[in-house]
Amino acid sequence: MKKMWLTSKTGWQKIAQIRQNNKVELTVAPRTENGTGSIRITAIAHIIEDPVIRENLAAAIPWFKQYWFGEDDPDFTLLRIEPSRILYDNPYDGKKYTVEIP
Repeated sequence: MKKMWLTSKTGWQKIAQIRQNNKVELTVAPRTENGTGSIRITAIAHIIEDPVIRENLAAAIPWFKQYWFGEDDPDFTLLRIEPSRILYDNPYDGKKYTVEIP
């Protein structure tokens, strides 16, 4: 995995923070019958302004029109996330796994 795409509302505080420091972490806490694990991704976030990329990604998101008028909507921010590390806390075996992404 070299990159992921995320969308956000431009006015949200996280976008202002990314503009100041684009080092980010994303965390997911999957629940299982054995408890809750965690997946933490360390990455660099890039705000994408390219109109062609924005148009292509907007067209690929089925629910896009529920939030924005179009790819040029000023409240639409497109982020490209480039992960460098994934940490996984496995709720099944209690072990922690690290994947470094070159």
